Amino acid sequence: MCQQRPALLWHWQASQGWAWLLGATRAYDQAEPSSLLRQSEDEAPKFQTAEITENGVTSLVITAYLGEANEVTIPAVINGLPVTAIGPRAFAGNTTLTGVNIPEGVVQIGEYAFATCGALQTVELPKSLTAIMAGAFSGCAYLYRADIPNAVVSIGDYAFSGSGVCRITFSDNLSSLGEYAFANCENLYEVALPDSLTSISTGTFSGCTGLSRVL
Repeated sequence: MCQQRPALLWHWQASQGWAWLLGATRAYDQAEPSSLLRQSEDEAPKFQTAEITENGVTSLVITAYLGEANEVTIPAVINGLPVTAIGPRAFAGNTTLTGVNIPEGVVQIGEYAFATCGALQTVELPKSLTAIMAGAFSGCAYLYRADIPNAVVSIGDYAFSGSGVCRITFSDNLSSLGEYAFANCENLYEVALPDSLTSISTGTFSGCTGLSRVL
């Protein structure tokens, strides 16, 4: 059954000038160090990260989630460095995750970052987000609604394919929709396309058997 839920939710591209710093992958606790003194390891949600540098500015990519919480709030800053992206497959296949809050400052959600998260129902997307990459939410059968932030300019191939989305509100700045981006979204009944859209790729809405309104 299609329900109204708050909206959802990177492919790291060398062309953007981001460089991985070798050996920078580390696990960080979300809580402050002083709090960790009073917490067991199991109680402190953890994120694995990697540093990236663009124009001399260093930030972090979330590369994996190491905790078991149902509801996860990704920190905006970890050990003094801002989080700017969710990396490829960072949460993929997590069967217990039901909700994610992604902080302001994140600009990309990577390839298959949340793919096949079978229990995922809600994802809070930041206004800073500009790109949702290939397969980011593919197979998220219980993710019923996708409200795309206004800064998003591209949605990658298979980004929401096989998800549970019912209705899509795109950003006013969206310029491209990837191949099969919303393929086989059987619950999808309404799509509002912005004037800014310049290209719709092959099979974007193929298999959307319930789609009855395209605005």
